[in-house]
Amino acid sequence: MHQQIKLTKDLGAPVLRVFAAWRGVTMRNGTATYDLVKRYEEWQNLDSTKIERWNWVRDCLKEAAEWAEKYGVILALQNTDL
Repeated sequence: MHQQIKLTKDLGAPVLRVFAAWRGVTMRNGTATYDLVKRYEEWQNLDSTKIERWNWVRDCLKEAAEWAEKYGVILALQNTDL
């Protein structure tokens, strides 16, 4: 994230759009799908609670906002709504 913020500044862009905790997609036959990613997430998070994951994302965004402020970049949080 730090490198992305620095790159945004170097490119002269004022805003960096952030997809916090985005699951990603799997490409199958030229089509993007969330099906496989959702199944993977079910077993990937067996050792953490939803609130723990929420707090990790929040803490990361807070740290990223401090970096962005240092470089004069605005972070725009995009809702992935999965």
